[in-house]
Amino acid sequence: MVVTCGSCSYPGCGKSYTFKWNLMSHARKHRISSESLQCPFEGCGRRFDQLCRLKQHQNLHVGLRPYVCPEPGCMWAFPTASKLRRHLLRHTGQRQWVCPHEGCRKSFTRKEHVRGHMSTHSDQRPYACSVPGRHLARIIMA
Repeated sequence: MVVTCGSCSYPGCGKSYTFKWNLMSHARKHRISSESLQCPFEGCGRRFDQLCRLKQHQNLHVGLRPYVCPEPGCMWAFPTASKLRRHLLRHTGQRQWVCPHEGCRKSFTRKEHVRGHMSTHSDQRPYACSVPGRHLARIIMA
């Protein structure tokens, strides 16, 4: 049984959320004009529920990276503070995501990396390889 704090009251929506802040964040999407927070860059058109998120997104288009790593000798800079925080884990060595597979002691800085790693413990190879008769457990996008 899933416990919810509430459902969206917007006509025709009805999405349910476990936490009140998720419901409040979702409700903002119904309150804003569909064009007011849309990325103006040609071919993009992505929409946002907050002006600060639109501005961060626009940094990607113009190459602005105002969040600079403070580590001496590190030249990395990022378009958002959250990406800088994630990068700083490389310098601290903190790896909070540990593979749950018995006998595996690998750890990772990002949860999605653990998910990708988990396929190495499986016999499933769902992705076709360009070499006939070969299959891959995962695809790494570069």
